[in-house]
Amino acid sequence: MANHIRPLTKDEQKKRMDEYKSKILKHKDMGRVINAIFEAALDPDAKDRAVAWKMLMDRAAPAGAFTSADKASGNIQINISTVDAKQVSGEVIEGEVVDQS
Repeated sequence: MANHIRPLTKDEQKKRMDEYKSKILKHKDMGRVINAIFEAALDPDAKDRAVAWKMLMDRAAPAGAFTSADKASGNIQINISTVDAKQVSGEVIEGEVVDQS
């Protein structure tokens, strides 16, 4: 016999999400969790550093907020391109090294 679960209405989904958010935000260890995420994001040796960055940036600067076209369509596209110095040929641009530490 199949177990049939009735889908939630939009109002029920919103209410459930509000309950989840409230529970998470009120949890006694929430501050420790957020501090741990920041510590991982700032630790160059943390194995999950990129995950911490993504979590923080998804909240601080959502990609969809930057383009009205993506916001209107509901689609978010992120393109990342890298260039290896060995692949670059042609004119050499001279410059100075700036210490950013």
